[in-house]
Amino acid sequence: MDNTQVTPFFNAKNHKSYEELSVAQAMSRLNSVKFDEYNGHGRIINNNNYEATMPDKVITPKGAMQGGTKELSNNIKTVPTFFEPQVEKVELSDDTKATFARIGARARREFIEEQTARAYQYNIPYDVHNVNFLELSQKIDEYEELLKKAKDYCIDWDTSEYDPVYLRQEIEEQERKVLYENDDLYAYFVHSRGLEA
Repeated sequence: MDNTQVTPFFNAKNHKSYEELSVAQAMSRLNSVKFDEYNGHGRIINNNNYEATMPDKVITPKGAMQGGTKELSNNIKTVPTFFEPQVEKVELSDDTKATFARIGARARREFIEEQTARAYQYNIPYDVHNVNFLELSQKIDEYEELLKKAKDYCIDWDTSEYDPVYLRQEIEEQERKVLYENDDLYAYFVHSRGLEA
C-alpha cells in the first residue's frame, strides 16, 4: 500500500497564508518604487524613499485626500463651467403665425390629394368621411412594395383589383418555385459532375 497522502492545495489555512504573502509582496514593491524627474516625465526607479525625491508638482493620492479644499494651482482663477444653452422664447407676430398656418394647411391639403390619387391609382378602398390619411399612406406603401416584389418575380398583376392577401400568396408561391428550381439545378450540377469524374 502506498503511504502517500494527497492534501488539497487550496484550503482555508493555505489560502490565508498565500493572501498575506501576496499582500506583503505588493506592499514591499510599492514601497520600493519612486518617481524621478526625467525631462518633465516620471520614470520608475527602485528606492525606498520615493516621496522625498518626487517633483513638487506631483500630487500624491494621500496629499489629494488631505488637501482637497486648498487651491491646486496659482494660475487657476475661475472655476470652469459647462456650456448651458440659453433658450429664448421668440414671440411671433400675428402675420407670421398666419403665414405658418397657411403653409401647414397647404402642405396638409397637398398630402391628402397625393394620397387620394395614389389610392385611386391602385383602387384601394377607404371611407371618404372618416379616413386616417397616415394609415392610408402606409397601406399604399405596403401595396407598392408588394407590387415591386411581384414584378421582380415576373408576376403579372392586375392593379384594378386590390387584394394584398392574394398577391402575397402569389409571391410566396413564386418564391417556393424559385427555391425548388434552384435545388433542382444544384442537384443536376452535382450529378453531372459525378458523371464527368
